[in-house]
Amino acid sequence: DANGKIVINCQYKEVRSFFENRAFVQEMDESWSIIDTTGKKISPIDAETIADVQSFTQGLAAIKVKNLQQPWRIIDLNGKTVFSLNIPDMPYINDSGYIYVYDNKSRKSLYYDYYGNLMISYDD
Repeated sequence: DANGKIVINCQYKEVRSFFENRAFVQEMDESWSIIDTTGKKISPIDAETIADVQSFTQGLAAIKVKNLQQPWRIIDLNGKTVFSLNIPDMPYINDSGYIYVYDNKSRKSLYYDYYGNLMISYDD
């Protein structure tokens, strides 16, 4: 904490930054979990399926799922899937109410709302 007191012991292979009082941590067995600022596990995530995780923004985070037709999932602070995206490229969740994706295959910029509805699409 700000006073130098250890709040969460070093017990993870990888730790992502805390945003909105949540962080992704990777266990030694390669599985991922979401923890709060006290170290309490909020939600485990299946190690077999996760290729990458992003930090939380606006109560949402993107996780990349291995070997799926819809490789990206947008999850809430409790690890529940809000919606999935059928895109190979990483989505960016921003503070302005949109999730931005540049689709290299179609060469389009795509903007989704926080519920997965495509709001704007344009060719680059």
